[in-house]
Amino acid sequence: MSNEPAPHDAARLDDEYVAYLDGETPPEVNHRLEALLARDDAARADVHSLERVWDALDHLPRAHASTAFTSTTVEMAAVGAEQEAAASGRSAVNDRWRHALLALAVLSAALAAGYAVASHQGRQETEALVKHLPVVERLDEYRQAGNIEFLRQLADEIPFDKAAPTDAKTGH
Repeated sequence: MSNEPAPHDAARLDDEYVAYLDGETPPEVNHRLEALLARDDAARADVHSLERVWDALDHLPRAHASTAFTSTTVEMAAVGAEQEAAASGRSAVNDRWRHALLALAVLSAALAAGYAVASHQGRQETEALVKHLPVVERLDEYRQAGNIEFLRQLADEIPFDKAAPTDAKTGH
């Protein structure tokens, strides 16, 4: 069995060393790392190596962004914002068209349903008129009879179809 840490432990330890050097570790990790550094020469060497790298980084020249870089970055941000606003505007227009089309579809469906209901009801009324056409044709004559009892007695004595005079033109 080796005393070398597993690769994922070594990577985790490196991350913890970096956080320790930056002062970003919680107290319990500080205590654990300080105990490790007190007893392990390799761990102490790793931390000193990281400290030297950190110190070397402090001596590197700082890069400063040029004015052109700054203006280009601001222009890119402005173009991005402009494109986002345009896309948002197109989305609002598309939403308005979508709502208008939906309203048109609902209106069309309501008109079609209304037409179907009215057509069906009109057909039923027409069928009722056709069914009772002989009565409707002589409605004025029946009204002159005065009451329904007289008409019923008349219908009992004389069958209705034989009592009605036929029209020479229509055959009714």
